[in-house]
Amino acid sequence: MTTRLPSRPGWAVIVELAEEALERDCSSDQHRCRLRAARVKDGQLHLEIENPNEASRGLFEAARAVSSEVCEHCGGRGNPVGDGRGLHGCRCEGCRAPGTQRLERYWQGRSQGQAGLVSSAGSSGAGDHGTATNDGDPAIGGTSNSREERYRDRLGLLMTARDDDRAMDGWTSNPGWAGLVRALVATLQAEHRDRGADAGPELPRLPYMKEKYGQLQIDFYSYTAYLWGFETFLEEMSGRICMHCGMPGECRDREWVRTECDACSAITEKFGRSRF
Repeated sequence: MTTRLPSRPGWAVIVELAEEALERDCSSDQHRCRLRAARVKDGQLHLEIENPNEASRGLFEAARAVSSEVCEHCGGRGNPVGDGRGLHGCRCEGCRAPGTQRLERYWQGRSQGQAGLVSSAGSSGAGDHGTATNDGDPAIGGTSNSREERYRDRLGLLMTARDDDRAMDGWTSNPGWAGLVRALVATLQAEHRDRGADAGPELPRLPYMKEKYGQLQIDFYSYTAYLWGFETFLEEMSGRICMHCGMPGECRDREWVRTECDACSAITEKFGRSRF
């Protein structure tokens, strides 16, 4: 059984917690799910599950989405890395390999070429090349009329801006967990996409979220087997990720129970919880 990824140690915690979730949340006395293997496909983590069911499908999608937010080498907050042929993995700034620097130069040259095309085409061309606009973002002065538009604006900011402090405003007060919330949205969107015409045009609705006992608590308004399969997995992942900066952390029981890395723990212990 290949459940370890020696070349990507940062994803070991994802595999470990997914294996526990399969036993705890996706299995029953009549139906036992088991992790057969963990592999890398298209720059993301793919779990091979024996005796899959609807709950394990939700866990599969959640683990794949989380792997696009966690550095494959150190387990810290990362960004997807790839080239024109697709994704290669997820790495933080400190773990980027020399080969990735070559890819960065390639993309920088390509983006500069696109910028020249955009400037020559005028402001209308910016939208044609996928450049995000700030219309409707209240933090930058935009306005949205309806409640659904405001929700769409906040969801777009969370998924595209990568400004985690601002993006998490209104979801939870812990920017270090922004990657987990993005993974949650991606998992909901995967279900929405798989349902096809039955899903309707509505956006996936995010659940109620808060921090409790140092972990992210997720409360869906209604549950399905798909949702049940990954809810606890994401909550357990938040207990391994610093709630402030997104680097690997652990639960620390002092005056308040919080999940912090060593650096953030030293700062909060020095200045007190009111600063953070």
